[in-house]
Amino acid sequence: MVPSTSGHAALAMPILAPLADFAGVERAMVIAAYPSASGLVNLISPTSAVVMGGLALAKVRYDQYLRFVLPLVGILFVLSTAFVAIGAAI
Repeated sequence: MVPSTSGHAALAMPILAPLADFAGVERAMVIAAYPSASGLVNLISPTSAVVMGGLALAKVRYDQYLRFVLPLVGILFVLSTAFVAIGAAI
């Protein structure tokens, strides 16, 4: 497991770029989709030091945080999927 987002991107992009070519999608769309997906996962990841540290400082349990943030994550997922789909179609 690679802990940093940029390190993970450096390992994943050489694999995702040829897949984009194979699927007929521009490489720029793959690069745009990666940070949006990574950002969504980082909002709810219990291994994120920012999330868990912030929750500990605020004395909020993780299950309470998930109940609060999951509707937002759902909305952001739909919006980011729509924007990436529109970008891929153009």
